[in-house]
Amino acid sequence: MSDTGDRLMANTEANGRFHSDWLSMMYPRLKLARNLLAEDGLIFMSIDSGEAASLRKLGDEVFGESNFVDALVWQKKVSPSNDSQFFSNDHETILVYARRKNPGVVERLERNDQHNKYYTNPDGDPRGRWNSVVATSNKTAAERPNLYYPILSPSGEEVWPPRTASWKYSRETMQALIADDRLYWGADGRSAMPRIKKFLSEAGKVVPRNVLGHQDYGSTQLGASEFRELMGDVPFDYPKPSKLIEGLLALSPVSSEPTIVLDFFGGSGTTGQAVMQACARDGSQRQFILIQLPEMSPDASSDSGLQTIADIARERLRRAGRSVLSSAGMSAGTIDVGFRSLHVSSTSKTDVLRTADATDQLGLDGLEPSIKSDRSGEDLLFQVLLDWGLELSSPIEREAVDGREVFSVDGGALIACFAESVSPETVRRIAERGPLRAVFRDDAFESDAARINAEQVFREVSPATEVRTI
Repeated sequence: MSDTGDRLMANTEANGRFHSDWLSMMYPRLKLARNLLAEDGLIFMSIDSGEAASLRKLGDEVFGESNFVDALVWQKKVSPSNDSQFFSNDHETILVYARRKNPGVVERLERNDQHNKYYTNPDGDPRGRWNSVVATSNKTAAERPNLYYPILSPSGEEVWPPRTASWKYSRETMQALIADDRLYWGADGRSAMPRIKKFLSEAGKVVPRNVLGHQDYGSTQLGASEFRELMGDVPFDYPKPSKLIEGLLALSPVSSEPTIVLDFFGGSGTTGQAVMQACARDGSQRQFILIQLPEMSPDASSDSGLQTIADIARERLRRAGRSVLSSAGMSAGTIDVGFRSLHVSSTSKTDVLRTADATDQLGLDGLEPSIKSDRSGEDLLFQVLLDWGLELSSPIEREAVDGREVFSVDGGALIACFAESVSPETVRRIAERGPLRAVFRDDAFESDAARINAEQVFREVSPATEVRTI
């Protein structure tokens, strides 16, 4: 049982309703995921063969069959292993759905970064990134004598294709390629055979492959070694490689709007690390939200002090952030690796609603406080952010005003003071800063008259400020 009384037991295959319970758990999450998904957004659902068919049916129902994009196959192992009774379990399926499979989604997939990464610019060509192909064909000199001729290398030497091959193009076309600086002779200009440049700008329509090889997307072995490198001996089974998540992010390129990556099963925090690394690599402003129940870690008794999977994820994100900044060098100052950890809880306000019959004179004092006694100032602040519909990721600064703790949110747009008592001087000093919103504890004022006076101070000093008490 959790602290809130919810069941956190494992759904084992010995359970007679194993598949039904699993689908019942997934359905509301997918419904919520669809509602949160951007109009041109994609959802990637990794699943093993045991539930792949069930998840496909569920995905068709929630997103619609017409919005099914593809079933990707991730080769998760470098080499086969005897971990199954019949076949080596070498792959996972990743089902891809769109919120709405419109031309914009197709266009984004066609220009995917996973393909673009094969285009580089080692010689600083002003035309941009390029790939190269061999300049010879598999036709022999005897078969195509007109394509068997010499060309000059950058050093002025004659270069002939091998007798078992010929050039791909005629003399005239090859001379045009040379004049256009389309032949690449290696970094030092001394390669035995040239290659022909193909520029990314000329590539046209290119769609990604639906088989994700471990060379480009990582493997479970890479995920495990990556986790150990960051976390040492902290136990965690089968963490996914950040390279896989980065690859999926590349299949869904960022748009002009801020992109939020949501992972309903945060696990060890791989998705958060991948987003940090992707932002450092391409300068994007992606943000991430990870959701993880406080399930006990595989070895909660370890010396690490990380008792739950959520604890492991938070610590991994801290270490991954430091690693990203260290690797970024001089550009580290432009990379944001911060994150905020929030816990789901009940409201911070007390339940003071009572009928007249359920209340007596002696019990009125117990109904006076409007805030639960165990709540901190930060607890109350996030309650206010939620009530006002403000971003939970807004920057927050903790200050002292007239000896009271004050929270300044988003550069002073909201100022909150949850001290148990506030003086007229405290109120005036906050009002003089002219926030858009200000909030206090209702019971921080000695009397109703003191609270009314505080509102009057704001009307005189900062009339545009919206003032509330909780």
